[in-house]
Amino acid sequence: MSNINTIQTNAFKFTIDRGNDNLELFCQATGLPGVKLSVQPQPTILGIQIPVATNTFSFDPLIIEFLVDANLNNWKSIYDWMREIGNMENDTSGTYYQSWSTTARLTPLTPQLCPITDRVITFHYVVPVELGALGFKADINDPTPIKCRVSFAYSYYSF
Repeated sequence: MSNINTIQTNAFKFTIDRGNDNLELFCQATGLPGVKLSVQPQPTILGIQIPVATNTFSFDPLIIEFLVDANLNNWKSIYDWMREIGNMENDTSGTYYQSWSTTARLTPLTPQLCPITDRVITFHYVVPVELGALGFKADINDPTPIKCRVSFAYSYYSF
């Protein structure tokens, strides 16, 4: 008989291997991005085409929604990472391209919040490409945590 326990949508963690320590975002929402295998139509003499795989994959972006910590450390860490890549201020402040990308992991958790170690999704050559704005409001009665979205490009993911 197969295991009919379901994976929980609210039990996961997201970790980025960045610098000397891992950046663990207070992840609120994400998803496993879609993947496409490109095909090239092969003409035939019958007036139909046969799809032939081109061995070229494309992946949807990895989008993470996270809570911003009180000192803005997690938001600033991604911002600084993007600044290193983009070389915003002068032509000597950038870093070597080998340090631009890293590895990130999406780890599903059991209902008891234990990692499901044989189902960790590893994203390879991850680079931040879009960091959302932070909104501050003084006209609300109940303060709520600030959420932000970040989009990553990556080469591929594996289990």
